[in-house]
Amino acid sequence: MRTLLLRVLLLSLVAAPMAWAQTPEALAAFDTGNARYQAGDYQGALDAYTEVLEAGYGSVALYLNTGNAHYRLDQLAQAIRFYERARQLDPGHEAVVHSLEIAQSRIEEPISQVPAPFWRPTWAALVRQVGAIGLLVGGLLIYGVGLALVGHRVWTGAGGDWHRRARAASLRVGVGLLALSFFASVDPGVRPQAVVQAPTSLLEAAEPSSPALRSVSTGILVEVMGTETLGTEVTWTQVRLPNGQVGWLPATALIDV
Repeated sequence: MRTLLLRVLLLSLVAAPMAWAQTPEALAAFDTGNARYQAGDYQGALDAYTEVLEAGYGSVALYLNTGNAHYRLDQLAQAIRFYERARQLDPGHEAVVHSLEIAQSRIEEPISQVPAPFWRPTWAALVRQVGAIGLLVGGLLIYGVGLALVGHRVWTGAGGDWHRRARAASLRVGVGLLALSFFASVDPGVRPQAVVQAPTSLLEAAEPSSPALRSVSTGILVEVMGTETLGTEVTWTQVRLPNGQVGWLPATALIDV
C-alpha cells in the first residue's frame, strides 16, 4: 500500500501539467496544429502549438509535436529544446527518445555525455517537474492523512488490519517524501538546462577577451551553473557541457529548456 500511495501522489503531481487536454480551447488549438502538421503546413502547426504553450499548458504530446514542427522547419536547437522538455516529463517515452536521437545526430560537433547512475535521469525528471516544493506539499498532505488516521483510531477506538496498514503507510510515505524534498532542495546535480542555439565558443571567463576552451555547436544541451549580469540584463552564463567541462557562454547563445 505504501508503494501504491507513492505512485498515486507522484502520478498526480507529474500529470498536473497535462490538464490542458481537458480545456476545450487548448485542445482545439492542439488538434488544429496536428491537422496542419499532417497537411505539411509545419509553420501553421507550430503557430497553433505555440498558442497552447503561451496559454501555459504542456504535456509530452504537445512538446513532442512542437519539437517535430521545429525539426521540419530546420530549427534544430528549438527541436531539441522541446524534445528535452518532453523527455523530462517521460524519460522512457520511445517516440521522444527516438526523435531526440535523430535531432542530436545532426549536431555538427557532438560532445560525449559523462555516464550517469541509472537512477539519475528519473530523479532529475522528478525534481524538475515536481520540485522540492511539490514533494514537500505532497509529504505534508500524506503525513497529515496518517496523523488523521492515528487521531481517528485514538478518538473512536475503531481500527482493524486495513486501518493499521493505512496509518503506517501514510506516515512512512509522508516522511519519505519530506526527506526527498530536502534532498531535492540541496542537490546541486539538478540544475536548469539550456540548448545552444547558435555556434559559439566556450570561454574560460565571462568576458569577450577570455581564452576559448573549445567550440560548441548548435543543439548542444548544457547545465546552467550561474550567470553574470550587467545591470538587470544577463550577459554571460556559466555552463557545464555534457562531458563535464565548465566555462562561460554568451547568454544570447542559449535558450532555456
